[in-house]
Amino acid sequence: TKCSLQNSEQIIQPRQNRPALLVSSTSWTPDEDFSVLLEALEKLHTLIMNASKSTPSSFQNILVVVTGKGPQKEYFLPLLHKFNEQHQYIKIITLWLEASDYPS
Repeated sequence: TKCSLQNSEQIIQPRQNRPALLVSSTSWTPDEDFSVLLEALEKLHTLIMNASKSTPSSFQNILVVVTGKGPQKEYFLPLLHKFNEQHQYIKIITLWLEASDYPS
């Protein structure tokens, strides 16, 4: 995976260059303004880009996993794709998790 690897003894270990993981759930409805997260990630990417000019390898990539389903998901998917194309350090993916998949 992007975060782990299996060594020769079949032991799973974290990758040294693994991305930071941010998980956000949403119901993709108007009362949950997903654009707020996109704007925050834009600002974070700008901060990383500015800081990386002086120390280029000091930042981990960030993998943002957005879970949930709802009426506005289809609207946001092209925006997420465009975001991923334009941002080097941050990538956003979506997936659906069952309630039992979340930590309790």
